[in-house]
Amino acid sequence: MPDGRRRKSSTIAMRSRRRRGEAAFPRAHDHGRNATTPPALGLLLLPGHTPGHQGLQLRLPHAGVVLLSGDLYHSREARRLRRVPRVNTDRAATLASMDRFETIAARTHARVVIQHDPRDIAALPHFPACLH
Repeated sequence: MPDGRRRKSSTIAMRSRRRRGEAAFPRAHDHGRNATTPPALGLLLLPGHTPGHQGLQLRLPHAGVVLLSGDLYHSREARRLRRVPRVNTDRAATLASMDRFETIAARTHARVVIQHDPRDIAALPHFPACLH
């Protein structure tokens, strides 16, 4: 296949995946980790805020599982009330992502960090200390 056709079909496939809310990374898998990250680090597809929005799952030796919510939640209250952010591309997808995130958090007994909530950031160890 000539290079031009291959590039065009690849671009069409990526656009199609984005429309369906799938990760833009061709090697990403929707099971908490992917082929390009170590097992202790996983990308979680959480569409809604944007079609390819992702959270992060860390498995730390002593701290256990830590989930970073990305833009899924902007505060602890938003999480508790399942409040969908104003800047959002798909409300139904966001609510489904919230359900998925909470299922993973419960199943893994994860520590959830909401990066937009100053209380969650303040509760993290300060550099050079870290979670292990």
